[in-house]
Amino acid sequence: MLLLLLGAGDVAVKGQAAVLLTVLLALVLLGGATALIRASGWSWRRAVCVVSGAMTLAALITFLVLPGWYVKANNRPSVTTSLDGLPNPGLPGTHVFRYFTYGSGTDRQRSEFASGVTLRSRTVDGARLIDGWNGAPGWARTRYWDFDPKTLPLNGRVWMPEGDGPFPVTLIMHGNHDIEDSSDKGYAWLGEHFAPHGVVAVSVDENFLNSGFSDLLASVNGGLDKENDARGWMLLEHLRQLREWSKAKDNVFAGKLDLDRVVLIGHSLGGEAVAEAALFNRLPAFPNDARQIFDFGFGIQGLIAIAPVDGQYHPRGTKTWIEDVSYLIIHGFLDGDVQSFMGTSQFARVTFPECVNCFKSSIYMLGANHGQFNTSWGRADHSMPGRFFLNLEPIMDAELQRGATKPLFTAFLLTTLFGREEYRSVFEAIPRSAPWTAQSVELVTDVRTGDERVIADFEEDADLQTATLAAARIESQGLSRWSEAEVKIKWEPLDSAAVRLGWQPHKDAQAPS
Repeated sequence: MLLLLLGAGDVAVKGQAAVLLTVLLALVLLGGATALIRASGWSWRRAVCVVSGAMTLAALITFLVLPGWYVKANNRPSVTTSLDGLPNPGLPGTHVFRYFTYGSGTDRQRSEFASGVTLRSRTVDGARLIDGWNGAPGWARTRYWDFDPKTLPLNGRVWMPEGDGPFPVTLIMHGNHDIEDSSDKGYAWLGEHFAPHGVVAVSVDENFLNSGFSDLLASVNGGLDKENDARGWMLLEHLRQLREWSKAKDNVFAGKLDLDRVVLIGHSLGGEAVAEAALFNRLPAFPNDARQIFDFGFGIQGLIAIAPVDGQYHPRGTKTWIEDVSYLIIHGFLDGDVQSFMGTSQFARVTFPECVNCFKSSIYMLGANHGQFNTSWGRADHSMPGRFFLNLEPIMDAELQRGATKPLFTAFLLTTLFGREEYRSVFEAIPRSAPWTAQSVELVTDVRTGDERVIADFEEDADLQTATLAAARIESQGLSRWSEAEVKIKWEPLDSAAVRLGWQPHKDAQAPS
């Protein structure tokens, strides 16, 4: 691996504890030996203890302070589809655009959502979707923001093309981060690129659902827990507010928004939240409480998930399935936060029973981390002291990471929102370098289309001879092993199964089939 995998989860906690314990023992050894020398005089044994403790401590401090070391991945053959003659979607578009914000107009922490708003939005009641905004942590969160779950604000940063609309819309949803650092501002690089290409981009503020100082009280009395259903629902409430504005006269959004052409983009927790939004968009009510009525029905054509988590929210006790919506997932190989490619599970749960033009694409970007997809999150995917345990040296430059991502996302928007089918070829390749980048950025990709006919995916039942295709049967001969098993990724199982086959390579053995 290119990353020292210490920084999150049980493995990270154990690794950090081991190093900190070693530091403590080195300090005890050094201090004890020094005190003994001062009290009893010099000896070689005592000197060895002092030197050993000092060297151990120096080595550990060096390990923690240095960013790490570079480890080069094994070279692999690169296969690229021909993109000759296809304009680079990573270049700036031709539309002039304007930037502004909308929000409550009363935000206590950020002027851009207070006195600086162009439009004042309504509030929404999310009390039925948010658990844990109570007790001491809830009191502290309310004191900080000056609102509670019954009066959640709809705040957003907008990049909108000038000229006659209507334009398609994309909403960008951040993930969990320090509550004091507004994550929504970290996607300006996307908004400033999408708007010149004729897309209204909105970076949505849900920082009030993120981790903060109030969570220090959570161990005493609760705290926010599994709130991703609320994050997804909030995206749809933003779309509802935009729809109301677009129908009003003398409004900056009047006639500008085509809400039948929508793509949702989410990062980390937001990457799962866009899947929840796509699910809720077609439901009449909240699965966990039918009193929460849903009546959205927006034209969500695609989802982009950036290093998403998976399974935080379980509608009806199961993970979220997505139907007939195109899906793009990207994950960094050096992600120090979401260390497993968790979105692969959601990728497996995207199906196209009715949409033959839909597709899904999975991209694993070598050298990319978690935080550099957001300009505010940075190179280290953990706060102190966890960042000391990350090997940062192999991580690519932040501008290169975003530069390699930009044409991929724009190609997806051009395909799903504008019907530019020629850009589908960007995703139809196996391991290769990212297109239109000055430096080589290697990708591992997968693509599935709505017009595929699956013969066998080994998901249907426990009978080894049945297949996905109706009336199909699987038979074999010459095998020493034939079974079906759950597929696992780094830290957890994948929501998929595979067939395992084995045979004897001897020349006299029966040829397997």
